[in-house]
Amino acid sequence: MTRRPVTYVTAGFPFPLSSGYLRHHHLIRALAPDHAVRLRSLVGARFDESAVDGVAGLVDDVQVFREPGGSRAAVARRRLRPEARADVVALRATVAADVAAGVDAVVLSGKETASVLDAVAGRVPVVVDLCDATSARVTQEMALAPPLRAAGLAARRRVLRRAERRLVDEADLLLTASARDRELLVEEGAPSRAGDALVLPNGIDLGHWRRTTDRLGDEVVLVGNLGYRPNADAATHLVEDVMPLVWGARPDARVSLVGVGASEALVRRLDRPGVTVVGAVPDVRPHLERAAVVVAPLRIATGIQNKLLEAMAMEVPVVTTPVAAAGLGPGAPVVVAADARAAADAVTARLAAVAAGATAPDAAARRWVGERFDWATSGALLADALAATAAGAR
Repeated sequence: MTRRPVTYVTAGFPFPLSSGYLRHHHLIRALAPDHAVRLRSLVGARFDESAVDGVAGLVDDVQVFREPGGSRAAVARRRLRPEARADVVALRATVAADVAAGVDAVVLSGKETASVLDAVAGRVPVVVDLCDATSARVTQEMALAPPLRAAGLAARRRVLRRAERRLVDEADLLLTASARDRELLVEEGAPSRAGDALVLPNGIDLGHWRRTTDRLGDEVVLVGNLGYRPNADAATHLVEDVMPLVWGARPDARVSLVGVGASEALVRRLDRPGVTVVGAVPDVRPHLERAAVVVAPLRIATGIQNKLLEAMAMEVPVVTTPVAAAGLGPGAPVVVAADARAAADAVTARLAAVAAGATAPDAAARRWVGERFDWATSGALLADALAATAAGAR
């Protein structure tokens, strides 16, 4: 069988699997048997070229387009006109060449790739994976930001909304990671056809996310890239607002903050007895095994939070917020706490239960995740939808 050529464009590189682009790694893996995938990725100024080895065997060709360096102010200015960035201009030219050479379809992901639509110009079908409603996440962040930062975020939101509207309007097939994000796109002013997007959930590798112990630990654990503002905010909210209430009842409670990217300022801010900023680790699973509870007090969240899927797959009880739990859909086996007091009460109850001997892992949560979030299922759904879209065009 001839493998059909597809150009797959991402706004970040889909490796390593600890990155926010692991979704595209797994979707490309699903396409690879029947499609000759040409991966075209925008990457940061500090991109490690060795990551390209992580997609060997999955793609037939890969090109990366490195964002120019510069000051934070220069980066912020370029964000307001991503279509004019040198890396995006080069990306558009490469995709135009792919289309001219012949591809079945172009898959676009990431709002910075919106101007790539100029290179396609209706000549081949376009599949747009918006994944999450980024403009809605910026709206949430604005509500927590001081006035000067909120003004900057408002400008960023205008750019994102414009990109989302164009991507929704010109896509032949539109994908989102959750029904909640499909609804948020409509609320944020995307064309009404955003409501027709195909929901393609993230997945979880249950073979990897598996416990080696049959007892929960006794720590409060937060996991996430601490260089990412929503996660840094969640860590700060946990330590400054939630844990003081927990320590009032359980002064011996210990917190581990696990993840790459914590700034020196964040580490100093969170430095206090009972709190350990673990930082980057080669494997997060041992830290999840030491948890009595995983807390994800995210106040800024769209999409599906992989950290929640991973904790549940590791059979650890989860306490999170309504905005983070919404991406999981109804019936998720997590404790949803709307404020710091509710989160503290839930964490205190979990610590007390473990101290009293209730150390059995949450096997039901693992089953729930496995039944609903499977990369093979989502990948097959994408392959079928892509084939139908391309066949319709032919």
